[in-house]
Amino acid sequence: MKIKKTQLRRIICEEHSKLLNEAGYGFTYGRQAGEVSYKEGDIIKQRSFTGERYVKVEYREENIKNDRPGFHGVEVIFDDKTSQWTPVEIEWERQTGIWGYDDQVLSVVESA
Repeated sequence: MKIKKTQLRRIICEEHSKLLNEAGYGFTYGRQAGEVSYKEGDIIKQRSFTGERYVKVEYREENIKNDRPGFHGVEVIFDDKTSQWTPVEIEWERQTGIWGYDDQVLSVVESA
């Protein structure tokens, strides 16, 4: 039986997630899902597969993906010169934006 690359990636990802959850380092990182309260316009710190990033929330959704609540937004960085949050210019993000699950939100950095 042959396994496609996409199937193998999914299997590896699922097993990796199981191991992290068993060790207490799953997506909730020891917290209950949705523990951090945030709203549209807030700057949040998000933990994703690639690490931590800051996101300005554009809107929230009850079913962002896989029947789980989450958000859609734009990745931002803090500019020390202007003391403001500015969007990160990444080509693919202009088309797709950033999305994430509620249980990936670590904290609210700045409230709208």
